[in-house]
Amino acid sequence: MGTTTLTDLKLRFDVTEVGDVVHEARRELARALSVNKGVRRLEVGGSWSDESEAHLLADTLQSSRTLCHVSFFPKEHEIVTSLAGMLSPKISANYSLLSMSGYGSFLRGGHWFQVSEVIRRNCALVTRAAHFVIGTKVKYCAAALELVHSNPGLVEKVRELASVDEDEAASRIKESLKSMSELDDFMRLAGVVRYGVTCHSRDDGLLL
Repeated sequence: MGTTTLTDLKLRFDVTEVGDVVHEARRELARALSVNKGVRRLEVGGSWSDESEAHLLADTLQSSRTLCHVSFFPKEHEIVTSLAGMLSPKISANYSLLSMSGYGSFLRGGHWFQVSEVIRRNCALVTRAAHFVIGTKVKYCAAALELVHSNPGLVEKVRELASVDEDEAASRIKESLKSMSELDDFMRLAGVVRYGVTCHSRDDGLLL
């Protein structure tokens, strides 16, 4: 599928000078990322020493509904630990992040455990949702689709499992979401009814 949307972005800051202009440039980039709806994969490297910039990046990761894969390798290793601490309090509300990499020695603390658990959960949800899309119509797969239907990784997983192209995968996801809005499907998947919903007439002509 032809597209001009930027989906992969690499940022490397090799500027050694410390000054307001440099910091502001990095902060503006972080702010731009927070409203970008196209980038799926982000790689950050080089100098990233200011914690306020890392805080903006953390806010972006927490709120983004499209950013799935992140690599963070700043020259200042300790900023990775700071980023993890900023992420951990709210990261559970993120259903888009599917992978995150950084310096190994800084990925073993309690904060990183929380981040990795969210990533593990999101990957499992995407897999379950994809199985719903390709035909496994069970309640826990339907629930997963509701949570991660906007995750770009779902399109990739459906492509992988169904051996279809991106357009077809997106179309199948859309149709699956539509089917969930149908009363019969919803009631059956929720376990309220076994086969479907049927309305019966009462003696006064009203429907039960």
